[in-house]
Amino acid sequence: MYTKKIDRNHPGAIVLLLDQSSSMKMPWDNLNDEDERLQMLLSLVDDSELIAPNDPRTRSNRLAELANDFIREVVLSSTFNDEVRPYFHIAVFGYGGDDEVESLLDGTSISEPFVALDKIQAPEIHEQVDESGRLRRKPQWIKPKAWGSTPMFGALELARDALSDWVD
Repeated sequence: MYTKKIDRNHPGAIVLLLDQSSSMKMPWDNLNDEDERLQMLLSLVDDSELIAPNDPRTRSNRLAELANDFIREVVLSSTFNDEVRPYFHIAVFGYGGDDEVESLLDGTSISEPFVALDKIQAPEIHEQVDESGRLRRKPQWIKPKAWGSTPMFGALELARDALSDWVD
C-alpha cells in the first residue's frame, strides 16, 4: 500500500486514459428510438469525423466532460488563496484513430506527458445551454473526439512507461 503523504515536495501522479475510438460516437445511454440508434451506427462508417462539441448524446462528449470536470476539481482542491499548488502532476492520454496514442494536455507530449497542476495551461471556456435554458461556462482542457481503432494496449503500455519514468 502506498502511504507517502502528498504535498508540494512530494506530488502525486494522476494518469487518465481516454478512449477516442469510433465506438465513442455511440450514444452515452441506450436510445429507445430504433431510427436514432441506426443513425448513430451508420455514423461509425465515417471515421474522419470529429464529434461536434455541443452533441451531448455521444460517449466521446460525455467522457470529455467528465475528464474536464475531474481536472477542474483537482485544480480547485489544490488551490489556496488564489494559488494553485503543485500537489499533483497529471497526464492525459487519448487513444484511437490509426492506432494512435497521444498526450492531450497542451504543452505536453508522449515523451513528456506530465504537467504540474500549477503549470497546467489555462483551458478554453466552453459555453453550453443546459436543459433549463441557462448558459453554462465550463473549462475545457480535453475536446471530444471519436474515430478509428481502439489501441488500448498501447495506451496502457505508455501509461506504465510514463509512470515508471515519473517515479524514477
